[in-house]
Amino acid sequence: MTWILFFVNAAMMTINQPDLKQADEVIQQAFDDKYFISQQGRYFAQFIADHESFYSPFLKQISFRALGGELEKIDLLGALALRNQKFMEEGPSYPFGGDRVALSVWHKKIENLISVQAEHPNYYLGITADHLSWSYWFTYQFVHSGLSHFAFNMVFLIIFGCFLEVLKGGLFVLIVYLGSGFAGAGFFLLINGPTMAPLIGASAAVSGLMA
Repeated sequence: MTWILFFVNAAMMTINQPDLKQADEVIQQAFDDKYFISQQGRYFAQFIADHESFYSPFLKQISFRALGGELEKIDLLGALALRNQKFMEEGPSYPFGGDRVALSVWHKKIENLISVQAEHPNYYLGITADHLSWSYWFTYQFVHSGLSHFAFNMVFLIIFGCFLEVLKGGLFVLIVYLGSGFAGAGFFLLINGPTMAPLIGASAAVSGLMA
């Protein structure tokens, strides 16, 4: 059973790698685009100020300082905006003030980014604010952010999974793997709540085998 779990993880990694690499490049380009991040930070600051009841005191304080012209806070909000469910859902159609040309440029880039995220394996197989059904609690355990993430989890899966399988059997390994993955997802959502950033990886499942 341990090797079956390994090969399922490996198959998912192999199948998704081309899409993962292409989507990651587009997303990274967005983060590297200083103008885009700066404009997005300004819009997110406006959005937070207009929807204060939805945001924490921490974000409201950053928004206040960004609206005051602090460039560091503007850039911080620009990056955080991509993880905020409400902004990503409502921001593209929100009537922001300011330069209309800059707003038009931002609209095109954010809409392209949203479409790329929708095709990103981590987003359509991981747990996000839009993907909370039980099927995603299963699939997220077999998706990894890259080769290093995959390799790290698989080394410990093989070491502890094979050891437990000799002692307890394959069914026990499967139950612990999936059960720990479900428990890890539940704990994450309880502490952090659902976000636009996907929860992925076998870390919780493998941690259960190690425990």
